[in-house]
Amino acid sequence: MKQLTDLTALQNAVLQFTASYVYERGYQPLMWEIAQACGFSSMATVKDCLKALDRKGYIFISSRRINFLHIPNFAYARQITMWRDAA
Repeated sequence: MKQLTDLTALQNAVLQFTASYVYERGYQPLMWEIAQACGFSSMATVKDCLKALDRKGYIFISSRRINFLHIPNFAYARQITMWRDAA
């Protein structure tokens, strides 16, 4: 599993919310849901964070399918959800 040390605080917030959302619901959140959950006022911030997470290998955003996002390490999503539920 990758270490989260190469992520900014914003990227980490987006990754944690997105991974838990995908694990709990089975599909990705909408950009406005990510913005609302992370306290962002701009969709551009969400888009920039998602692009950075894709570039760093934490998520995969398909260029062939609209709104397709995949978390390669699904165990990571489960770990985040379990950690959040325990808190």
